[in-house]
Amino acid sequence: MGDLPMGDLPVVLVWPILTSALLGLAAPRLVRALPPARAVRLLVAGAVTCAASTMLVLALTGWLLLAEIPVVAALGHWSAPQVDLRQPVPDVVEALAGVAWLVVIGRVSAAMVRFARSTLACRRTCAEFGGSRGDLVIIESARPEAYAVADGLTGGGRIVVSTGLLAALSPAERRVVFAHEAAHLHGRHHVWRALADVAVAANPLLTSVGEAVHYGTERWADEDTAREVGDRRLAARALARAALAASRSTPGPVMGLTGYGVSERIESLLGPPPPRRRLVTVLIGVLVAVTLAAATDADLDTDHFLDQAGRRAPSAPAPRTWPPAYTPKEPGQPTN
Repeated sequence: MGDLPMGDLPVVLVWPILTSALLGLAAPRLVRALPPARAVRLLVAGAVTCAASTMLVLALTGWLLLAEIPVVAALGHWSAPQVDLRQPVPDVVEALAGVAWLVVIGRVSAAMVRFARSTLACRRTCAEFGGSRGDLVIIESARPEAYAVADGLTGGGRIVVSTGLLAALSPAERRVVFAHEAAHLHGRHHVWRALADVAVAANPLLTSVGEAVHYGTERWADEDTAREVGDRRLAARALARAALAASRSTPGPVMGLTGYGVSERIESLLGPPPPRRRLVTVLIGVLVAVTLAAATDADLDTDHFLDQAGRRAPSAPAPRTWPPAYTPKEPGQPTN
């Protein structure tokens, strides 16, 4: 790698972006090929890792440009000319990376603020409904609707069902609706969705991952409901009846029954549960691990690069000859 070893840094910096694009392309297939609970967990873990790694490499790339400023170099005890001479990435790329990092920080902060606000709004709604966590709240409304309102991050909340929907369903189908919304609360699906949304804010290449996670949490609740009631066809029929009765999906931070691909979810419930596909799970795990390792390696390479830039080149030693040159002695000089 030379005096200031950074030759492989451009490849390491690009790797999280490549894996983000790959995960974004694969997400719609993965959420349908794997059991929903496993798919959601894998996609969120992969998205968060890719987003964090991308933010890190953007920060490192932008930092390399700042490291050329004499004042910054003096504070860091490295040589600004050496950094400028050995830069592995063009200055324009470093400048764009720095600007992109600032934009990402703003987007992530906004996404986190939105989640905090929606969480507070849901908690206020739960307080207005009264009762305890997991309680069923029946509202007087002719509009058929059912949704879960999470009360914080602990898995509690309220299950809200309108009288209009109850009138449209049989007792067995009502049980399916209650189990579906309870599964949302028990699985903390709002947290998984929020993590995916923050990852998408940090890296737009993961947009399809966010959509897949929202769909996957509904499928997760569907599968949990089918196991709870012990009848996949009953679960599919209740979902179909509720979807036909509902005029629209429930907006906002609550988790509604009839959102995100109802027809496809019904078709999935009419078939067997998705296979485990352990090999796919292992491959996704390896991809996540390699992405994290690449980001870590970029951090270590950058530190080593600046550390080497702070060292002065050692002065060249005086040439030595062998055997030593013979120097004639003066008369009367003692001989050793």
